[in-house]
Amino acid sequence: MHELVRDLLPAPALAPRLVRLPLDDGALIAAFAPRAEAPLWVAKTAYGAAACLRLRAEAEALGRLVALAHTLNLPRRLAWRECGDGPEISACLVQSTVAGTRRLWCLSSARPWARLPPLLEAAADWLRRFQRLAQVDALGLAPLRLGELAEQTWLCLLNDRRLHPEWRPLLEALPALPRVAPHLPTTATHGDFWVGNLLWQPPWRVGVVDWSGLSAGSALDDLLTFTSNPPRRPAEPARPRLACWQAMWFSPGRPREFLRSWARDAGYSEGDARSAFYIFLFRRMRWELGLGLQTRSRDDRLQAAREWLAIVHWLAEHRFPDPFTPMPV
Repeated sequence: MHELVRDLLPAPALAPRLVRLPLDDGALIAAFAPRAEAPLWVAKTAYGAAACLRLRAEAEALGRLVALAHTLNLPRRLAWRECGDGPEISACLVQSTVAGTRRLWCLSSARPWARLPPLLEAAADWLRRFQRLAQVDALGLAPLRLGELAEQTWLCLLNDRRLHPEWRPLLEALPALPRVAPHLPTTATHGDFWVGNLLWQPPWRVGVVDWSGLSAGSALDDLLTFTSNPPRRPAEPARPRLACWQAMWFSPGRPREFLRSWARDAGYSEGDARSAFYIFLFRRMRWELGLGLQTRSRDDRLQAAREWLAIVHWLAEHRFPDPFTPMPV
């Protein structure tokens, strides 16, 4: 147990019940009052340089978002501490809890967005409010333009080719990022906006956790992340990523029209939306391969590489299409 957690505990007679769950390179510790079901606070611990860097990013993000915590149902940073250095470094972030519970929505695996369920409507409504309220400048994020973000993303991938030869066949199969209007601003993005990081409270109030990926991105980033990982029945096996994307983004229907409508509302031309799609694709692939802040186990990285190879090869066969223009014949 990290020393910060010990310091927060009162006298043994009044100490809350603690529940410890494993977390990448650390643990999650929830503190419950005696005879209470809802946790009082949650602590994340991290050990090692990479894990502490990721947890530090989350602590900084919660500090940036403090003015929006109540409005958007976000956790608040209660305490933060780093100890040691080198291989002995450790960190602990204590945060308030968020109202709601995790849940999965029962969707047909054959038609994941045959209709837009209330859960997905609620997630989209939350995302609209977040993009309206969380201004890049006010949060102290780098005020990049979308063209600068595209260039930065491409340079990261060129560097990844050099540093990670094991992924070079995959990284070299990617096309150069298409040009994007240089004047378009970026927006604040969560960075890992999928159903596992959302909490639900009736009637459809959304809370969002795990903010280590907060950064400037395109207006499509979080929506694309959410729709690339659609909810499914708890007992249902995961569909291959490529099959899911083909059904949702590259086939006529409501999901693709919803995405196009979102791009239009953001002021994107079809060319800008295509660039934003490939910025998302590059950034998401780096995240899932563990090439950024998010660490992955060897098995997770190999599984991600297999899925992404299938996706990139299919995109190449179809001349790198996007959800915003007709598929090539």
